[in-house]
Amino acid sequence: MKKTFVRLLLLLLAFAYPATAQEAYKGQIFVTNKQFSLNNGQLQVTLEVNYEGLQLPSNESLTLTPVLRSTQQTLSLPSIQINGPEMQKAYNRQQTLSKKKKREDIQVSAPSVILQNDKKNARHFNYRVTVPHKEWMANAVLLLRAEECECNGKQAQVYEDM
Repeated sequence: MKKTFVRLLLLLLAFAYPATAQEAYKGQIFVTNKQFSLNNGQLQVTLEVNYEGLQLPSNESLTLTPVLRSTQQTLSLPSIQINGPEMQKAYNRQQTLSKKKKREDIQVSAPSVILQNDKKNARHFNYRVTVPHKEWMANAVLLLRAEECECNGKQAQVYEDM
């Protein structure tokens, strides 16, 4: 009886959760608790991102970038890269090799945070960033840009969800 109740409760929550969340990336990512606050000339953006439904091949990655956009200005906030398990192994190898070589002559625009798309772990994160506030931000909208990797012979796609 207790197992049935728990299953029923989880099923109800699963159907209710997407209704209160904002969908992104083909309905596979949900953004909740969007908060914006202004303090001492600094804009703080806070999001809760759930990627439980993300269907990402093991050897691919997805980069999520929150973007503030007004009619004439755009600001890309720090991005988050979600790696499939095989892509994460390649990333870890590359990090180890680059530490050993200590090559400072190569500058790569990298995501701020790297996450692994692992079914065994919690698949959500809290995103919080603070940027200097500009007047144009008062009329800006927040977009979530999802960029697929251009790997495995696949053409990269970019999705923007408001």
